[in-house]
Amino acid sequence: MPLTDAHRRTLRALGDTLFPSTGADDPAGGDIVPGGVDSLLAAMEPEVVKKLGLVVSAFELAAVVRYGKPFSKLSDAQRERYVDGWMRSRLAPRRVVYRTLRVLCANAYYNDERVWPLLGYDGPLVGRKKKS
Repeated sequence: MPLTDAHRRTLRALGDTLFPSTGADDPAGGDIVPGGVDSLLAAMEPEVVKKLGLVVSAFELAAVVRYGKPFSKLSDAQRERYVDGWMRSRLAPRRVVYRTLRVLCANAYYNDERVWPLLGYDGPLVGRKKKS
């Protein structure tokens, strides 16, 4: 089950928030996080995918209570405060949602080869060709 457009917007905004820009070529706000998450979801059971979709939607829409608009429509500063609130929440379920989304997005982001040069990472040693 592919991501909906709404889920993609949320994950793109979350990628921008979790992986700050390192310059004009920083791909965090592009298709890397949503595209990578889509690929990860393709390998999961449909029931798990459905539940993750609900988690993404809940995270997106809970911002309306505090800011009057969904997460993907918040300013950069508002998004950072919002994510920080979930990360440091006294409520365990909010922290679990934050960790779930962070791990999912980090897996998608750091596994994308387009990100590696920005991090100074040459890729995995296994299968790497020797430089002449």
